[in-house]
Amino acid sequence: MKTVVYADVYFILNFSIDLICLSLCGAIAGKPRKKVRLLLASMLGGIYACLALFITYPIISAISAIVICFLMYFISFAPRSVGAELYGGILLFCVNALFGGLYSGLVYIASGGRVDTDRFRFYPLFLTLTAVLVFIRVLNFRSVSGCVMARIKYRDRTAVFNSIIDTANSLREPISGVGVALISEDAAKRLFNDEELNALCSECDMSSAYSNGYRYVFMSTATGNRKCSCVKAESAHINQGKKKTEVSLYLAVSHELYLGDTECLLPNCLNLDL
Repeated sequence: MKTVVYADVYFILNFSIDLICLSLCGAIAGKPRKKVRLLLASMLGGIYACLALFITYPIISAISAIVICFLMYFISFAPRSVGAELYGGILLFCVNALFGGLYSGLVYIASGGRVDTDRFRFYPLFLTLTAVLVFIRVLNFRSVSGCVMARIKYRDRTAVFNSIIDTANSLREPISGVGVALISEDAAKRLFNDEELNALCSECDMSSAYSNGYRYVFMSTATGNRKCSCVKAESAHINQGKKKTEVSLYLAVSHELYLGDTECLLPNCLNLDL
């Protein structure tokens, strides 16, 4: 028996699935999602899916699929380090594999175990419609995930951080009630000198800390409760697209923070309509 594959339907299906997978990867990695980049990468994925039908060697098919995943992630999010690219490429490959398995299972069940009937062409169309609807929902979910760029100034230095508004971050400076942003230790090196970074990463004397502008907040972590030093930012602007909002922030440094490319967890008290 012959299996009939309609190239246009097959392209649209894979294009839609790749859009969903890339959007999910961006949300997981805390990366801002730009529609044009996602569309270009998904078109590449759809074209490759059609061409892959002509690859008869399993090893070549597997290697080319992995390479395409890395290329699609690079086009979508332009990671700034090799580690971030490896993480994103592997993540995209795994997400795509999960969706591919789900699709194959649904087609097999819907066709009664047969994929060589005329009815087969309607199942990809149905799945494509579902994929498009889910993708629109993922785009609308952007304001909840809060992927933004935070431009922060401290003294004479300014740095930009990939950030998310973390609904679980309820840290406040105890006197003013201003929210506290958690910056990863590696990223904080762009904003603080060694002396400042050491003060933020350790518990210095309370009296000297207050006289130098440092404050303490208490935070709960997986290893227990601890006291955390923080300092007031000279200025902080939250950017997403053309929208720019100035906010007040205290800054703390966390050596436990690792969320892919995310460098800063903004407090949930910002309540920005992004």
